[in-house]
Amino acid sequence: INALLAKSLDAEVILVAAQGADELKQLAERIEIQAQMFGGAKDPKVLGTILNKVNSEDGVPAFIERIKAQLPPLGSDIFQLLGAVPFNAELNALRTCDIAAALGARVLSAGEADQRRVQKIILAARTVPNMAHLLQPGVLVVTPGDRDDVILAACLASLNGVKLAGLLLTGDFGPDQRILDLCKAALDSGLPVMTVQTGSYETATNLNGLNRETPADDIERAAKVTDFIASHLQPELLHPRLSVPRSELRLSPPAFRYQLVKRAQDANKRIVLPEGNEPRTVRAAAICQERGIARCVLLAKPEEVQAVAREQGITLPAGLEILDPDVITERYVEPMCEMRKAKGLTP
Repeated sequence: INALLAKSLDAEVILVAAQGADELKQLAERIEIQAQMFGGAKDPKVLGTILNKVNSEDGVPAFIERIKAQLPPLGSDIFQLLGAVPFNAELNALRTCDIAAALGARVLSAGEADQRRVQKIILAARTVPNMAHLLQPGVLVVTPGDRDDVILAACLASLNGVKLAGLLLTGDFGPDQRILDLCKAALDSGLPVMTVQTGSYETATNLNGLNRETPADDIERAAKVTDFIASHLQPELLHPRLSVPRSELRLSPPAFRYQLVKRAQDANKRIVLPEGNEPRTVRAAAICQERGIARCVLLAKPEEVQAVAREQGITLPAGLEILDPDVITERYVEPMCEMRKAKGLTP
């Protein structure tokens, strides 16, 4: 569908590719195949490509050299490499409130759920001494609702200034109210606490399968992502291509029809249609009148036009003129003869 849209709009194309789980050779082949769908790398409409989420141990520059070895046209004048955006895990971090909404969690204490972000998730199955070092800023602690020791440890960490992403209790049973009362200071400091009906294993599976796309209302994350991507693009490579004026304006069929209709509406012409009792003529006149394409006049007996409209299921719009030729013929005979007298026309 992207190729069809680009062709219909006569648009320039920038390919965006992410390696994902592919090998370099597979990524190069995928880029080449996608370019072919838009006319190939040499097509003037294909401006280049952007490599997204580059996750390479030896760094982005080394990755670029290796992908160029697999795809020689990449980076040349005919197929520009417009940017290579490194993978940044922090930009994938959902807010705690996003995770609560995705899991359908019941919120026991909202705290700063709309501000804190989940950088890491831990399933607290160990004893507290063996997991204390994991209580770090941005960590979402997942634990059964009856693990009072883990709940207290998380609250203590929060009171010590560790901004945990939150506490997610599984099994649909919340902590003892006396424990919550004991943790009130931690909750008041902003620690989000929520509970889900699913067990720990199923909850962990659900968390792993979460959609990490940026929610529409997460303006902060959207701005960070935009700035980060922009800082790794090379817009100067596009300037020579985008500044070239087009010699002709090409329109897709839908765009051509739209402009044609728009011009007809602006012209507001009056069109007289003979054989006004023909079904196709009646339907066309009704459509044109309804859409304001033209002010239509049907030459036919009104009762015949109305009968055709009933048979065809056509609604005759207000303003559609129907003139009976037998009634108006006489008023046009003398003017017509005057206009055509040089040709020998007489009454």
